[in-house]
Amino acid sequence: MKIGINTTSSEAVYAQIVRQIREAVQSGTLKGGQALPTVRQLAGDLMINPNTVAKAYKMLEADRIVRGAGRAGTFIEDNAHVELELSNDQDARFELAKVIISLKHRGLNNAQLQQLLLDQVEKLSQEPNKADDRQISFIGDGFTSRFPRFLKRI
Repeated sequence: MKIGINTTSSEAVYAQIVRQIREAVQSGTLKGGQALPTVRQLAGDLMINPNTVAKAYKMLEADRIVRGAGRAGTFIEDNAHVELELSNDQDARFELAKVIISLKHRGLNNAQLQQLLLDQVEKLSQEPNKADDRQISFIGDGFTSRFPRFLKRI
């Protein structure tokens, strides 16, 4: 697996490492039991401070995606893909709750919220690959920041 760092990104370097490892586990590129590069090796390859890599690995370890084995190295957890699915579900619920609260503050009632959500889910499932800037994404600048702008357009 190759990790790349974008130095012009607003995303912190350690967060880029975490994201890329999580994506590799989700896609199956990294599998349970597979070794990651050592902190020093990855830091040298990326020409960054070893503390940055160590921070990324610690975050992944806290999320139960990797396990540190001392001098033996850092390895992908056997059930890392399950942990990611749970984490993604929790993140989506949290983001959706924030949006619902925001929309309730704007005066929408439960029936309106349900209809809006169902309509959007149906629209996106019918046109999954259509390039539409009004589609909502959990990627990039965040679902909660994009949803109010989306609503203004419809």
